[in-house]
Amino acid sequence: MRTLLLVCLLSSFCDQGLCALKLSSYFHSHMVLQRGPQQAVMWGTSDTEGDTVTVKVTGQGSNSAQVTTKVNQGKWKVKLPAETATTAFSIDVTSADGHVVLNDVLFGDVWLCSGQSNMYFTLNHVINATAELAEAQKFPNVRFTRAKLVQSATPQDSMVFDIPWTGPNGRLVGSSAVCWLFGQYLYPKVNYPIGLVMSSVGGTPIEAWSPPEALSACPGSRKRAHSDPSVLWNAMINPLLSTTLKGALWYQGESNSGYYAKYGCLIKSMIDQWRAKFNQQSLHQTSDDFAF
Repeated sequence: MRTLLLVCLLSSFCDQGLCALKLSSYFHSHMVLQRGPQQAVMWGTSDTEGDTVTVKVTGQGSNSAQVTTKVNQGKWKVKLPAETATTAFSIDVTSADGHVVLNDVLFGDVWLCSGQSNMYFTLNHVINATAELAEAQKFPNVRFTRAKLVQSATPQDSMVFDIPWTGPNGRLVGSSAVCWLFGQYLYPKVNYPIGLVMSSVGGTPIEAWSPPEALSACPGSRKRAHSDPSVLWNAMINPLLSTTLKGALWYQGESNSGYYAKYGCLIKSMIDQWRAKFNQQSLHQTSDDFAF
């Protein structure tokens, strides 16, 4: 009884953001994690160096699995067992510093949607918005999250989501139309959950989304009036690198139309770096040639 009470108290503290054990801000109830054969990666922070972090994934009936890892320099990261069941799971993360629970988690294909205004363009602004929003209600297993528009001069480990993971509810009006309609189109063809990570900003050049290594490979890359090189990479992509992805959608180019001759080098170099960095940081669970 005392143990149960302690777990409940720790869970309450974590819900209020007071827990020393934390998940990355990317993780949220109702989310979609990458399905097998790839292994989803979870990560976060904790105060107690060397502490054991246990992650238990529980599905319907007796379907459950457990993995552990150690806190190293205040951070922890773990690969979950590959999962292909399409039913909802709960995920319990525990350590000496706390207990966090995620509910209604699905395993499916996770796609990152990025670029400028054509990607950011929201579903409530399409010509047939009322019909599309009504149709979307038929797809509860297509879920999405949207990153807040932020820039940073230095690479960040965490980010803010102004729409946490959710299904086709009232917040769908603020979702990327291209990204959502892609997921809605794909779902009946694969018949398992689809997760959409929306991270885009209107009026932005490719340089802002590229890591420095990508820009250095293309002589003549320059600072643009709207934003400095890599500021959106630092704030809106770098914190996601540990995510296990199926692929990425990219809709951008208009802000580079004034010097289009260099775009061929820039886009190739950016894709190469995204693939390499996602592969490395996801413990090689995101393919090094993922669909882009």
